[in-house]
Amino acid sequence: MKSAAAPEQPRKLVWLIDSLHRLTGFAPAVRQKLGVALYQAQIGQKHESAKMLHGFAETIWQVRADDPGGTYRAV
Repeated sequence: MKSAAAPEQPRKLVWLIDSLHRLTGFAPAVRQKLGVALYQAQIGQKHESAKMLHGFAETIWQVRADDPGGTYRAV
């Protein structure tokens, strides 16, 4: 019988400067969408809105949430 592997721990999410404070000021639907996308990135999945940013030494992903008030992004 094969044993199930333990789930991988989510990667650490680092909030720079006032990014967490800014995120909390977004509309609830936007916070929800970006939160799901960030969590998917932490566990190694790719959100449907994820897009790779070019020109960096490391792999950098951007996620987007559209709202009647505008388009919001998290990197």
